[in-house]
Amino acid sequence: MQQKDITLAFERLGVIMTSIGNEDQWPGYNSGITEAEFSLFNDLVEKQFFHNGWFTTENVRKSLLSLGELLTQTKLTNWFM
Repeated sequence: MQQKDITLAFERLGVIMTSIGNEDQWPGYNSGITEAEFSLFNDLVEKQFFHNGWFTTENVRKSLLSLGELLTQTKLTNWFM
């Protein structure tokens, strides 16, 4: 796997994480996952509180948003250099 492939994979992950964090709709096939997979991920976020009370939906979304914002093409390219 080349650097550009790794960067693209992490960038797509960032799009997914940011979308879930913002409670956005499915970002489309460019995100690398289907709408059903996106819905499953979103449902998982909603259910985390039942497994661990510290993981409220709001806190999980905030964490995903913060981490997703770090996974942009610019930031990943700068990190690799």
